[in-house]
Amino acid sequence: MVEKIMATQDLPDGVTTYALNEDNYESNKTFQAAKVAVDACVTGAARCLESKAAGYAIVRPPGHHAHYDFPSGFCFFNNVAVAA
Repeated sequence: MVEKIMATQDLPDGVTTYALNEDNYESNKTFQAAKVAVDACVTGAARCLESKAAGYAIVRPPGHHAHYDFPSGFCFFNNVAVAA
């Protein structure tokens, strides 16, 4: 799945597609956005474990609808699963 999302970086500027599914459109910035969202969730989870505090990541794309083998519902990676 990561390789499929990474491949969106090869799209020309300004071009969007629905190649991965009918819910999510992709552009050459899709991987960057999805990666930042995952990184924020992973970092937040790590900080919570370090301090035993609660946390909440407000990120886009949100991630909670993504499956292990395909994006869904505007989500590319399941950020919570990756963070766990």
